[in-house]
Amino acid sequence: MTMKAVVFRGAFDVGVETRAKPTIRDQTDAIIKVKVAGICGSELHMYRGHQKTATGHIMGHEFIGIIDQVGSDVNRFAVGDEVVSIFSPVCLRCWYCKQGLTNRCVEGVAFGTQKLDGGQAEFVRVPFADGTLHLVPEDLDRSLLIMMCDIFPTGYYGACRAIEGLQNQLQSPLTSFHKQKSTSDGQNGHTNGDQSLDALKSSVVVCLGCGPVGICAIATARSKGIQTVLAVDSVNDRLEEAAQLGAIPLNFSKHDILEEVKSRTQGRGADAVIEVVGNPAALKSAFELLRPCGILSSVGFHQDNLPFTGLDCYLKNITMNFGRVPVRTVFNDALQCLRENQNALKNYVTHELSLDDAALGYDLFEKRVARKVILQVSYIFLNHQLAAMIEKPHIRIGNVSGATGDHPHAMARMVRSGNVHVITGDWLSEMNIAWNAITRQEVDESLGYENGFYQQLEECIDDIVSRDIRVVTNAGALNVMGLYNKVRRLCEQRGYENCVVAAVLGDDITDLLVDKVSGKKHTGFKHLDHPEISLDDWNFTPCAGNAYIGCWGITAALRAGANIVICGRCTDASPVMGAAAWYYGWGEDKFDELAGSLLAAHLIECGPYVVGANFSGFKDFLPDLVDLAFPIAEIDSKGGCVITKTAEGGGHVTEGTVKAQLLYELQGHLYLNPDVVADLSAVAVKEEATNRIKVTGIKGLAPPATTKAMIAARGGYQAEATFYINGLDVVEKATMMKNQLAHIFRDSRFSKLSIELYGTPAENPSSQQAGTVSLRVFAQARKKEDIDEMNFKIPIYALRMQSYPGYHMNLDFRTMTPKAFMEMFPALMPLSLVDHHVQLSTGKVIKIDPPKITSTYPIVRPSADTTHPVDLLSFGPTEFAPLGSIIHARSGDKADNSNVGFFVRDASEYPWLRTLLSVHKLKELLGEDWHRGNPNRRVERVEFPNINAVHFRILDNLNGGIASSDRIDGLGKGVAEYLRSKYVDIPRAFLERGRI
Repeated sequence: MTMKAVVFRGAFDVGVETRAKPTIRDQTDAIIKVKVAGICGSELHMYRGHQKTATGHIMGHEFIGIIDQVGSDVNRFAVGDEVVSIFSPVCLRCWYCKQGLTNRCVEGVAFGTQKLDGGQAEFVRVPFADGTLHLVPEDLDRSLLIMMCDIFPTGYYGACRAIEGLQNQLQSPLTSFHKQKSTSDGQNGHTNGDQSLDALKSSVVVCLGCGPVGICAIATARSKGIQTVLAVDSVNDRLEEAAQLGAIPLNFSKHDILEEVKSRTQGRGADAVIEVVGNPAALKSAFELLRPCGILSSVGFHQDNLPFTGLDCYLKNITMNFGRVPVRTVFNDALQCLRENQNALKNYVTHELSLDDAALGYDLFEKRVARKVILQVSYIFLNHQLAAMIEKPHIRIGNVSGATGDHPHAMARMVRSGNVHVITGDWLSEMNIAWNAITRQEVDESLGYENGFYQQLEECIDDIVSRDIRVVTNAGALNVMGLYNKVRRLCEQRGYENCVVAAVLGDDITDLLVDKVSGKKHTGFKHLDHPEISLDDWNFTPCAGNAYIGCWGITAALRAGANIVICGRCTDASPVMGAAAWYYGWGEDKFDELAGSLLAAHLIECGPYVVGANFSGFKDFLPDLVDLAFPIAEIDSKGGCVITKTAEGGGHVTEGTVKAQLLYELQGHLYLNPDVVADLSAVAVKEEATNRIKVTGIKGLAPPATTKAMIAARGGYQAEATFYINGLDVVEKATMMKNQLAHIFRDSRFSKLSIELYGTPAENPSSQQAGTVSLRVFAQARKKEDIDEMNFKIPIYALRMQSYPGYHMNLDFRTMTPKAFMEMFPALMPLSLVDHHVQLSTGKVIKIDPPKITSTYPIVRPSADTTHPVDLLSFGPTEFAPLGSIIHARSGDKADNSNVGFFVRDASEYPWLRTLLSVHKLKELLGEDWHRGNPNRRVERVEFPNINAVHFRILDNLNGGIASSDRIDGLGKGVAEYLRSKYVDIPRAFLERGRI
């Protein structure tokens, strides 16, 4: 006969398999037909891969069922009895069992291990049934009784050991308390016992961890009369339950726990600490919170060395208790305590699933979505109200970096006040990809990653591990394995050998660019925006190349148990998408869900931008725009999202800040990504509450079979100098300087020379500063010697004595020293060429295949002026005023392209906006900037009616892109603000509503 059973297959991998029904092996055995089984927190150690074990056994040490068979030596039970089992057999024969130390029974192998199959199955064999089973009482719901297998006795034991320790201390003849009370026996009508009891009840007890065991410990301590129990956790619903039991909730992400404890104990520390978490960080906190001579009762399942020394214990005189509970010995007393607390614990079980859904149950429990999961095997008492709660809470993903060099403590802040499941950040851009290429080739080959990420991680890795937060980063840049190895060493140094680090690899395509034998460039790489141009047409020799890889390597790493995932040049959105796909178990065909997570990632990837930075409406929030918070995306199972922020830090998340970030660096209606294409044509945003903006209307389409690649080549060297001009005749003075520069550089071998005047002096200026503009000289050369000191710096400085009236210049001559720069070739390449794979610190390697379902998209994107024009005169009288008086805008870059999005504050102004802002009008507003470039360059225009926006993509607008551009605004971030400053005829009715 066969049965269904939940089998452990490896880290983060359990599944239902068909196994043989167990049979009687020893006459002390019983075979139980399981009705309900629980998933216990201690099983997560095995599930996460922290507890090393073989695979193939049946999971579960919490179960209730009906006796199906009994051996001839079973005396206390009969077939048909309903029983609950404790988590490991008790023989009742050995010395330990006879002393009541049943937790040390010599036959005491735990259920759900390699040595003894567990109860997450239709049937289970129970050895030593007389000592292991207990009859089910009629007065307790089975969903509460499942706690008696392990959880409640463990919490009960932890609390009782702490309380007994305090009792012994109060009653010991060695303590001054005992001696003082002995001399005053009977005085004032109080006995020594009364006073000891009062002292015990007034003790301050801390419970570290408010998961299932912690809640049981708190319930016990309160039942035993302890008046002050401090419940410490970071999960709000756990703390709320602790508060319902009469404990004082303390969120360690918001409170200084040590100070809170000291404030309640006149600075001494806790009298006792119950530690149920089972990791070094929690144990260290427990030690620190205790007063000298305090009691530490730890029932957490520890697998690491103690985080304090014997000397520490000696100096503090603490009493410590460790180990598992003798369930049989305490069973009846613990059961009575459970009865007393059953009303308070009635919501203990949050998820009831079928046995077939066991994998989902483990996933929910591991991610702290569920407080307690029970598996219905015989469907005896399925609670349909609980079944409706299976929908997971939204995953919270926090961004801690919008670019290299962002806030150095953002990660620590996110850990403290973000309450997130996953931390991500964007450390890469085309700019520092180029820098890292130069660093590896000219400074140190072992570098090439973003060390700023490592410094942030180093600061808060202890809290990240203790809170089980996942971290996904692209800071590996051009040396993923270099950063991966450095993070592994950090984990080992901190004692986190079980912290799994993963490297997502395959983005480095350098070896594909040039044939090593012929030296010829690969002709298969076409320009991203100009497919008529191939890599072979480029006048530079590639030295590095990176493909923008998708999210599935990240997802696979997390599914394999990774705690920290190091990527290189994945797409900006991949860390968020990969985390969401892992959390919800999405497959590659969940296009709507993936598209939603793609936009969520887009909204938070630039860090504080969506919290009020780089926002044209900044004046409304000006006092608060200091030390900005970082954003959080709450993503639901359908891909919908709410954008919010950390409690710590300034700024605001509004419809305006979200719209601005949404329009930033877009490609049009279709947001292409190697995993999905997001159709944003119907995107909408709406304020849900203060600092909570809901984003809807995203549709997912199949991804392309190609991805973007950025190919770098040594461009040469560049240098620059800045002159300042003030007073009258500024243009003529600039002309004089330009003529002199043209003369000294007449025989130069520069590949590029730009001499640009920046600014206009104020009329009748109030200060010299107000009347000063700058003249910037920027040069590039293919060879360093062509732009060295003799060919740039010395000739320029020699002009100082023969120049214009009032000549002065920037005397920081370092800018005139040549520095290397890179040229970049944005390409399109087949995903099939990418060797996308994952390397885990466990030794496991996972291959990621390209998408199976793909579609083709045009390189020249759809573009048109509005199809719903209106008569601009129909809005009434106008005033010639800056466009930005009523219009918000945001601009950015992608390679050599600019993008700029405009939106109005009110829907009634949108018909005017989309009629006014045609492609022709944009070119007119760009003015000289348009005519300075190629007049035939392409401009693409789309509308976003649900957010009252018009978006433009201006190709070939940045003189080569940030890596080699001679523009002072090589990232194009100032384009929008320039256009907002241009004057147009604006309806007075709009202006009278107020100016931005």
